Amino acid sequence: MFRNWLRSIRQAIRSLEPKPFDTYAVYAPRVAAALSRRGYNLCLEGDLEGALQAFNEALVYAPKSAVVFNNRACAFLEQCEYDRAIQDCNTALGIDPALASAFCNRGSAHLGKLDLQQGAEDYDRCLSLDPNYSVAYSNRSFVSLVAADFERAVQDCDHAITLDPSYSLAHRNRGAIAFCQGRFGEAEKHLGVAAELDPKAPEIGLWLHLAQLRTAEPEASELNPPSAILDLTKWPGPLVSLLSGSAEEQTVLSATKDPNPDKERGQLCGAYFVIGEKALINDDRERARLSFRKSLETGAINYLECSAAKAELDRLDGVTRDPKAPNSEEEPGLKEKIANPDLP
Repeated sequence: MFRNWLRSIRQAIRSLEPKPFDTYAVYAPRVAAALSRRGYNLCLEGDLEGALQAFNEALVYAPKSAVVFNNRACAFLEQCEYDRAIQDCNTALGIDPALASAFCNRGSAHLGKLDLQQGAEDYDRCLSLDPNYSVAYSNRSFVSLVAADFERAVQDCDHAITLDPSYSLAHRNRGAIAFCQGRFGEAEKHLGVAAELDPKAPEIGLWLHLAQLRTAEPEASELNPPSAILDLTKWPGPLVSLLSGSAEEQTVLSATKDPNPDKERGQLCGAYFVIGEKALINDDRERARLSFRKSLETGAINYLECSAAKAELDRLDGVTRDPKAPNSEEEPGLKEKIANPDLP
């Protein structure tokens, strides 16, 4: 009896003893979060390899983190590694089916693979989970632009800008849509806002430069490259050099080469598009037609320049895809300023 009582006392004392502290369980999530933030910042800086390394290390500490898998998908998207991006998004959604941003990223990956329908469906699913996700509205506008549904493209872009007025890519897309509509003055205003928000984005600088050239009067056109915005040694810098007359077409076409076939196809599409724009500026419509057709032949429909080339070619051929767009065939030199642009 006494021994049983003593044994119960000992067991009670042991239960009061402090248990070993599991430092790994406490600090692993914090380390993973720090590494994921580092990967995100490296993505913004353009160091994609460094970003991937950080995300891979984060997954060692948090192998079931939907957020880290989704963030790594962003790096794969920037590398045009669309299959790997889709795989990471699927993994993230398997862990957290309500992660709206994973649907958005997967939609962008499908768009990169030229699957517009699947991309649009993923953007829709993202917005069903988070109706205020501005990135999804902006990205979905791109799908509508490819389909020449300018009205819906504008609606989605305007909604994205309303939700996040500081989102530079939404302003860029809005400007590109106006450019495709032939509303170059309106395009210049939207692209100007985008450039103010992100003055170091070379693609935005190029689009703004093109819009400015198309709104300039023939005798006032200045082909000086926006050197404060663009590093002319990096793509799309060669395109600005082409517009300024400091680079030959063949040199620019050679500069489109890239180890990634999707990126090379997109750069080739952009090169022929800008060659066509320069031809229009010089009133050489036949050369413009040829260049825009070559741009379309690349099949790079996941690049804005492809939609713009199609729109320019339609205007040259007298095809109206948007009844609200002005008839560019009536514009002398295709450079007349658009009066009273219809801004949101």
